[in-house]
Amino acid sequence: MSARTCGFKSRLAHVRGNPITTQFLIISLEIIGVVGFALSGIIEAARKQFDLVGVVMVGFITAFGGGTLRDVLLDRRPFFWVEQEFWVWALIGIGLALPFFFKSRHIDLTERAILLPDAIGLGAFAAGGTHVALEAGASPMVAVLMGVVTATVGGVLRDVLVNEVPRAFHDHQPYAVLAFTGGWLVVLLSYLEIPQSLDVLIGAVVIVLLRLLSIRFGWELKRWKFL
Repeated sequence: MSARTCGFKSRLAHVRGNPITTQFLIISLEIIGVVGFALSGIIEAARKQFDLVGVVMVGFITAFGGGTLRDVLLDRRPFFWVEQEFWVWALIGIGLALPFFFKSRHIDLTERAILLPDAIGLGAFAAGGTHVALEAGASPMVAVLMGVVTATVGGVLRDVLVNEVPRAFHDHQPYAVLAFTGGWLVVLLSYLEIPQSLDVLIGAVVIVLLRLLSIRFGWELKRWKFL
């Protein structure tokens, strides 16, 4: 292990804030990420006219797919949703209640309806996933990649299940790139010994804002072309 990596981990091991406050923030971001991605999955499944079981399953996989893969790769047990079983019941409740909410508010299930909850889930999971990996002892690069996995895999699985080419791969808008960039922001703030209750929050907010700006102004990545 390089001296630079050892130095980084020694800084990370230093308590940078109130542990209770940090744990509360991580759980809060987890809640926001799960709800955001669950909503995006449920809305997309409803748009495809899935039945109740299909809607709940797509919401479940969207919300938990990325975090579960992260925990597998980090050999982290139990999985975050197994450790907190109420997530499963909450997701079932959301799946049951959401159709009535949409009908009462006359909300159209358009493709754009999933963009806001998806952006919120992206920011919360990318920053939170990076933090979890750092706390597990991963190097900065691995931690950032775990943040990307946490934030993107659920959306990819959602699109596959509803028979769509994953948006993260073909819509040319920055998505995984934003998760990658935001993850490095969390790493940088951790290295600067910013309190954990701030570095993860700042990273999540920056990612969400950049994602919303990219949607608003139509930012696009360069298309891959063979010369």
